[in-house]
Amino acid sequence: VVQPTATAVVTTESVPDSDPNECPANPARLQANTNVRVLDWLNFRTGPGLHYEIQRTNRPGTELEVIGGPVCTLRGGDPPRAYLWWNVRMEDGREGWSAEAPLNFPNYFLEPVK
Repeated sequence: VVQPTATAVVTTESVPDSDPNECPANPARLQANTNVRVLDWLNFRTGPGLHYEIQRTNRPGTELEVIGGPVCTLRGGDPPRAYLWWNVRMEDGREGWSAEAPLNFPNYFLEPVK
Protein backbone atom coordinates (compact mmCIF):
# COMPACT_ATOMS: atom_id res chain seq x y z
CA VAL A 1 0.00 0.00 0.00
CA VAL A 2 1.41 3.36 -1.02
CA GLN A 3 0.75 6.16 1.42
CA PRO A 4 0.13 9.60 -0.08
CA THR A 5 2.69 12.23 0.81
CA ALA A 6 1.85 15.77 1.77
CA THR A 7 3.25 18.53 -0.37
CA ALA A 8 3.83 21.90 1.23
CA VAL A 9 2.53 24.81 -0.77
CA VAL A 10 4.17 28.14 -0.07
CA THR A 11 2.46 31.25 -1.36
CA THR A 12 3.94 34.69 -1.33
CA GLU A 13 1.70 37.70 -1.65
CA SER A 14 2.93 41.10 -2.59
CA VAL A 15 2.81 43.51 0.34
CA PRO A 16 3.01 47.21 -0.46
CA ASP A 17 5.43 49.29 1.55
CA SER A 18 3.99 52.14 3.60
CA ASP A 19 5.33 55.59 4.27
CA PRO A 20 6.41 55.32 7.93
CA ASN A 21 5.63 59.01 8.42
CA GLU A 22 1.98 58.35 7.52
CA CYS A 23 1.51 55.59 10.14
CA PRO A 24 0.03 56.70 13.47
CA ALA A 25 2.30 54.25 15.35
CA ASN A 26 5.34 55.49 17.25
CA PRO A 27 7.82 57.20 14.88
CA ALA A 28 9.94 54.76 12.84
CA ARG A 29 13.57 54.36 13.89
CA LEU A 30 14.37 51.51 11.48
CA GLN A 31 15.01 51.15 7.76
CA ALA A 32 15.60 48.30 5.33
CA ASN A 33 19.07 46.76 5.08
CA THR A 34 19.95 47.36 8.73
CA ASN A 35 20.29 45.12 11.77
CA VAL A 36 17.93 45.37 14.73
CA ARG A 37 17.67 43.97 18.25
CA VAL A 38 14.48 42.67 19.91
CA LEU A 39 13.75 44.65 23.11
CA ASP A 40 10.84 42.60 24.49
CA TRP A 41 9.28 39.21 23.72
CA LEU A 42 8.22 39.72 20.10
CA ASN A 43 6.14 37.62 17.74
CA PHE A 44 7.63 36.68 14.37
CA ARG A 45 4.70 36.33 11.94
CA THR A 46 4.10 35.07 8.41
CA GLY A 47 2.85 38.51 7.31
CA PRO A 48 2.48 42.13 8.45
CA GLY A 49 -0.52 42.07 10.75
CA LEU A 50 -1.97 40.58 13.92
CA HIS A 51 -4.11 38.14 11.91
CA TYR A 52 -1.06 36.39 10.40
CA GLU A 53 0.21 33.16 11.95
CA ILE A 54 2.90 33.39 14.62
CA GLN A 55 5.94 31.37 13.52
CA ARG A 56 7.77 31.87 16.81
CA THR A 57 8.33 34.40 19.60
CA ASN A 58 11.79 35.95 19.74
CA ARG A 59 13.50 36.64 23.05
CA PRO A 60 14.84 40.03 24.07
CA GLY A 61 18.35 40.46 22.64
CA THR A 62 17.67 38.47 19.45
CA GLU A 63 19.26 40.19 16.45
CA LEU A 64 17.49 40.33 13.09
CA GLU A 65 18.19 41.84 9.68
CA VAL A 66 15.56 44.18 8.21
CA ILE A 67 15.01 43.09 4.59
CA GLY A 68 11.85 45.03 3.69
CA GLY A 69 8.95 47.15 4.77
CA PRO A 70 7.59 48.99 6.46
CA VAL A 71 3.88 48.19 6.29
CA CYS A 72 1.44 50.10 8.50
CA THR A 73 -1.65 48.34 9.83
CA LEU A 74 -4.41 50.29 11.57
CA ARG A 75 -7.23 48.73 13.58
CA GLY A 76 -10.21 50.66 14.84
CA GLY A 77 -11.34 50.66 18.41
CA ASP A 78 -11.10 52.91 21.39
CA PRO A 79 -8.26 53.68 21.38
CA PRO A 80 -7.33 52.65 17.80
CA ARG A 81 -4.29 50.40 17.34
CA ALA A 82 -1.60 50.82 14.70
CA TYR A 83 1.59 48.89 14.11
CA LEU A 84 4.52 49.51 11.78
CA TRP A 85 5.72 46.10 10.50
CA TRP A 86 9.13 45.19 9.08
CA ASN A 87 10.08 42.15 7.02
CA VAL A 88 12.99 40.61 8.95
CA ARG A 89 15.40 37.70 8.58
CA MET A 90 16.75 35.61 11.45
CA GLU A 91 20.37 34.40 11.63
CA ASP A 92 19.24 30.93 10.44
CA GLY A 93 17.70 32.46 7.29
CA ARG A 94 14.01 32.29 8.28
CA GLU A 95 12.05 35.32 7.14
CA GLY A 96 8.96 36.85 8.70
CA TRP A 97 7.40 40.05 9.97
CA SER A 98 7.67 41.82 13.32
CA ALA A 99 6.29 45.13 14.54
CA GLU A 100 8.63 47.96 15.50
CA ALA A 101 6.22 49.72 17.84
CA PRO A 102 2.51 50.16 18.51
CA LEU A 103 0.25 53.20 18.66
CA ASN A 104 -0.53 54.61 22.12
CA PHE A 105 2.31 52.76 23.82
CA PRO A 106 5.59 54.47 24.63
CA ASN A 107 7.88 51.45 24.21
CA TYR A 108 9.47 50.01 21.09
CA PHE A 109 9.76 46.29 20.30
CA LEU A 110 12.82 46.69 18.04
CA GLU A 111 15.81 49.02 18.07
CA PRO A 112 18.58 49.63 15.54
CA VAL A 113 21.90 47.92 16.30
CA LYS A 114 24.67 50.49 16.31
